[in-house]
Amino acid sequence: MLSERWSEGELTARFESAWAELHDLGSVATGGWTGAALAALDFAGVKGEKVLCPSNTFMATPLSIIQSGGEPVFVDCNRDDLCMSFDDLERKVRQHSPRAVILVHIGGHIAFEVERIAEFCRAEGIFLIEDCAHAHGASFLGRRPGTWGDAGIWSFAATKTATTNSKTLGLATSTRRAPAVPTKRRKASHIG
Repeated sequence: MLSERWSEGELTARFESAWAELHDLGSVATGGWTGAALAALDFAGVKGEKVLCPSNTFMATPLSIIQSGGEPVFVDCNRDDLCMSFDDLERKVRQHSPRAVILVHIGGHIAFEVERIAEFCRAEGIFLIEDCAHAHGASFLGRRPGTWGDAGIWSFAATKTATTNSKTLGLATSTRRAPAVPTKRRKASHIG
């Protein structure tokens, strides 16, 4: 091993670069989905704050909020796309004044109401994190997942539509808030 590095080597840098080019976003590989989620939540400053997430999600979503010091509040999902309901999101924002929202794209497609949710979060000053772990290669309205919010988080576990055959690689991208990506670099090897 000439580089004397066990991780964050040349292949990781090439993967980050290729992913960034594909999505036209900065990207940073992390130790897993959890590391990417924790970095994004930390950057959003959710400690002591409420974070909205969909009721149809894997337990890692609310657990990452709790790990970051936030309080998860669940939002109902639509029957047609199984993703977060804009109408219930709007109600919950009025009730809870959250610091952030995690929008989960389910089943290989982007949430049908992503555009409305992103516009609403932007108008309300709410940090929007897109969980893109199920949306590799998807597109909607001419855009890729992870491009509507403030940050996108990905998983490349063996059960995902795109995999590195490892459950220990995640990826964080930055969209509206470019400084988020360098912040994530510090958390790159966090719990995966």
